[in-house]
Amino acid sequence: MNAKQEAKLNMLRAVETHLNDNSSIVATIPAFQASVQVLSTKIQAIIDTVQNEVVITTGIAADKTAAKKELSTEAAAIAGIIAAYAAAIGNNELLQSVNITYSTLLKTKDDLLAPRSQNIHAAAQNNIAALAPYGITQMQIDHLQQTINNYQSKVPNTRNATAQKKTYIANLKMQLQEASALLTDQVDKIILAFRSTHPDFVTTYIANRVIIDPPTAHTQIKGTITNSQTTKPIAGAAIQVIGRSTTDISDAEGNYTLKPLKSGHYSIIITKAGYQTQTLNLIKVKLGQTLTLNISMLLSTNN
Repeated sequence: MNAKQEAKLNMLRAVETHLNDNSSIVATIPAFQASVQVLSTKIQAIIDTVQNEVVITTGIAADKTAAKKELSTEAAAIAGIIAAYAAAIGNNELLQSVNITYSTLLKTKDDLLAPRSQNIHAAAQNNIAALAPYGITQMQIDHLQQTINNYQSKVPNTRNATAQKKTYIANLKMQLQEASALLTDQVDKIILAFRSTHPDFVTTYIANRVIIDPPTAHTQIKGTITNSQTTKPIAGAAIQVIGRSTTDISDAEGNYTLKPLKSGHYSIIITKAGYQTQTLNLIKVKLGQTLTLNISMLLSTNN
């Protein structure tokens, strides 16, 4: 969702809130009430699309990043032991083939990491007997292969996520157009019937219909979830805005993002198995700004 789309969504939600707050007036014209209900359905569909776009991008990317770190760690550890063995016997060709560090593997392009790791696996398998005194076992070599396979399965998912994101972006554009058309073609016209009986209701509606100039950034809450004792990041924590469908799951680094949001005050709840549930109230979010909210979680007393 870009800034202009967010500004339009903020307008739609402001209109929806105003109409819902005056439901008794809306209900006096059944056709008007039906249009308002359709509008609410369309707005919820827009919010769901935005959240799906965020989840598919950050969630799958986080899975791939975690798998890449795991593979780089495991492959580098075995490569180091093979390098020590190669140096001991003076095999420079073998030494050069496995002379690779964790940071180098981590910086390797996604499509090249598995082949590089596969070469390390092959070197370990071909020299397994000689590596036994160094602590290398067949189980470790087999586990490296499993880690390679796991990583390879994540790379296509990232490509699929990119394609899916394009679909969500196209759907979002269409949904916003449909919601705007509903306002223009139906709600804007029917509400004029209330000018004489409920002038304040109409005036406030018209004020809410104005799209405020889009901010330069998203209105959102983001931060990092950590263990209060170890300060290590907590992955898989659920962060949800109470009373809304806005939610996110912390990634491998403990990072999370809550959007789309409009300006105002919110309460959020943070849950994670094995940790005490937290509720934070009266969190103020300003239009076009990112509120950084880092959260430390305590282990559950049941652990």
